[in-house]
Amino acid sequence: MRVLVVEPFLSGSHQAWAEGYQRHSHHDVVIISHEGHSWRWRLRGSWATLAEQARDLGEIDAVITSSMLDTAKFLGATRFRLGRTPVVHYMHENQLSYPLTEGQPPDVEHTLTNWGATVVADQVWFNSQWHLNTWYDGIPRFLGRYKGDTHTELVAAVRTRSHVVPVGVDLAPFDVIPRSQHAPPLIVWNQRWEYDKGLDQLSDALRLLMERDADFRVALLGEVPTTPPQTMTDLVEALGDRVVHAGFADRDTYQKILRSADIVVSTANHEFFGIAITEAIYAGAAPLLPNRVVYPERIPRNLHMRVLYDDTRELVDRIVDLLNDPSERSETSEALHREMERFDWSVVADDYDTRLTSLVDRSVTA
Repeated sequence: MRVLVVEPFLSGSHQAWAEGYQRHSHHDVVIISHEGHSWRWRLRGSWATLAEQARDLGEIDAVITSSMLDTAKFLGATRFRLGRTPVVHYMHENQLSYPLTEGQPPDVEHTLTNWGATVVADQVWFNSQWHLNTWYDGIPRFLGRYKGDTHTELVAAVRTRSHVVPVGVDLAPFDVIPRSQHAPPLIVWNQRWEYDKGLDQLSDALRLLMERDADFRVALLGEVPTTPPQTMTDLVEALGDRVVHAGFADRDTYQKILRSADIVVSTANHEFFGIAITEAIYAGAAPLLPNRVVYPERIPRNLHMRVLYDDTRELVDRIVDLLNDPSERSETSEALHREMERFDWSVVADDYDTRLTSLVDRSVTA
């Protein structure tokens, strides 16, 4: 079977998703794409240029479009080319559920683009249950602001075509290696240096650790904006020689640090899936995660008490416990390492393949 993946933003997690599926699928997966920059323009305008790329691809049995694509316009522009070819729209993210900074207006245009894509697709795949729930909790209210023919009567039908289908993660580079028993334990925070990742809470927690004279090293990984947040630059300075790395790391360095990490911390206020946390847990780091967004579904219920925290004070207390108890770190990390295996591409690609084959078979007999 020949599958077309349409990804307007071929960078970062979007690129890893598209190319990961292409490498691991048993189907013939073809990717059409643009470079990963200017995301607003990609979401608004890539449908036209990608429709041109789709013109001469030969026979296509199924299409997967990314949430960075205006799928409704793309399908309009390719109607003579793709016809009744079944289409899955993959929701990596959406602009309705994205947290706003103070004073920032809601992103109406891009939310309508996301909504239109879900309406026209044969199936909609969300990368987590939390993502699916927040979208369908919010979209009726969003549509209800308009007067007359608001689409609210369409929501239930679209939801019945929606499924939770995780992204795949290439976990092999993060196989567990023995940790050093001599250096202070290494805490990793591996998120974008952006407001939605809880920078203030991270800063407060690490400063409280220093006040307690805790013995630790820290790596603050992740993409850094052109102007780094003052919260983070001040934190790096305050941490001093405890910092083993701050900012973006190339892939080899990133993998090496994660495989050396003893504890991974998230302070995110927003997370649709959590690839970075999945990688760190699989690499053997004991996680401490906020009891919000996607994390409660990522961690088995029997480990919630160990892993999930409710506030900064509890986070600090739990870090201190793990710093002082290597056996608890090992117990937690070993249990969760096995849990993360279900997100490896060797598992996820087979699921994609099966779902697409079933969708195509149903479209042929319809």
